[in-house]
Amino acid sequence: GKGQPSPFIDALLSRDLIGRALTDMEIAVDVMAMLAGGTETVPKVVGGGLLELQKRPGQLAEVLADLPRHAPAAWEEMLRYNAPAQWFGRTVKHPVRLGGVALEPGQRVILLIASANRDPREFDNAGAFIWNRKARRMLSFGVGPHFCIGIHTARLEGAILIEEFLAAAPHFELLTAQGTFAESEFQTGWIDLPVRVA
Repeated sequence: GKGQPSPFIDALLSRDLIGRALTDMEIAVDVMAMLAGGTETVPKVVGGGLLELQKRPGQLAEVLADLPRHAPAAWEEMLRYNAPAQWFGRTVKHPVRLGGVALEPGQRVILLIASANRDPREFDNAGAFIWNRKARRMLSFGVGPHFCIGIHTARLEGAILIEEFLAAAPHFELLTAQGTFAESEFQTGWIDLPVRVA
C-alpha cells in the first residue's frame, strides 16, 4: 500500500509553486537539499559547539549546572557561532540601494550567513562564544527562499543532543587531531570528531 503522505514531497510533485510544474531535476535537487540539510548540519554544529565548550571549562561548568535549562541556550549560541552554511545567492529583482550600493535587476549578490552571525553591529563581542548569549536574531537557518523548513526539529534535536551527551559524558575530550574538518565555499564543520570520555 501507499505510505504516509509527505506534505513536502506532495507539494513538490503536485502543486504549482513557481508558475509552472517543477521538473524532475528540480524536485530531485529540492529533495537532496532536505536530506543534506537534515543530516549534515546538526552534527557539524554539535561537534563545533562541544569543542567551544571544551575550550572554555568555566562555560562548560555553567551549562552542566542545570542541563535541562542551559542546554537549549548553549545550543542557540552553537548555532550562531558554528552555523555550517556559509552563504546563499540572490538575484536582484527590483532596483534597490543596499549599504550605499545601487543594485540593478539581474545582478547576483551573496548573503554571507557566517559573517552576518559575527557582525559586531548585531552582537556584542561578536567573535566570542558565550553560551548564554541573548541573541535577538541570527541567520543560521537562512532567510527568505532558503529558510530552513526543519528549524523547529533542528532546534529541538540539537538541544536534546547537547543535554543527553553532557549528562552521559560531562568529562569529555574531543580529539581534533584525529578528526576531519571539512571546508568548502558553501558548508564548513566537523564531519568526523572522535571523543574520549572519562
